[in-house]
Amino acid sequence: MIDELRAVLDCIFPPQCAACESLINAGENRILCPECAQAIKFISPPMCPICGTTYPLPEVNHPCGECLLRPPAFQRARALGFYEPPLLHLIHQFKYHGNRTLGHYLGRLMAEKNYFDLDFKTFDVVIPVPLHNHKLRERTFNQALILAREVARRHQIPCDCSALRRRVDTKPQVALKKEERERNVRGAFLVTNPRAIKNKKILLIDDVFTTGGTVNECARVLMQTGARDVSVLTLARAV
Repeated sequence: MIDELRAVLDCIFPPQCAACESLINAGENRILCPECAQAIKFISPPMCPICGTTYPLPEVNHPCGECLLRPPAFQRARALGFYEPPLLHLIHQFKYHGNRTLGHYLGRLMAEKNYFDLDFKTFDVVIPVPLHNHKLRERTFNQALILAREVARRHQIPCDCSALRRRVDTKPQVALKKEERERNVRGAFLVTNPRAIKNKKILLIDDVFTTGGTVNECARVLMQTGARDVSVLTLARAV
């Protein structure tokens, strides 16, 4: 019955690829066409084992100069793919156009990948990077929370969306340089329940890693409040 109803709906409203808007044939991935699915550039070594920045071949995994000079508060940061089409288009559809179905799909994609030196079984809790209440009312959902719940569900890790709070409605990070981004988010986050994160290994989830300023500030606050260590996982990494 469900298959018959879907067939009827497909005739009336043919499914379109969320990235390129081309029609998707029956039986295929109903979110992406095969071409766009294959065009996503997934991230793999060689990379910095700390921040996850990638190196051109041939290279070996080694800490980058930035991490050696200014070690981040997080232990490691990993990402599913590069922040470029078609993944960039998918994130924009999810984040700025409210396509939550696409968000759940991206969260599952994020949860099912194997990442270098990242073992999901070792984490005690998954925490999404929070939005300020003003931005949450404006957008009506936190994209990091949708991704975090998919990761937590897939790996059976508790997800805590209240332990970390954004107390300052900071300026958008998009137009800011690296140093400006770091200053912009300094002091923006607060741990609301220190007992919930004390001695815990935390997997911090966000949508895009650009300079790392936001996740690093979150990790700094979590570590100062008693977390054992913090790793970061994002959907995409900007180059």
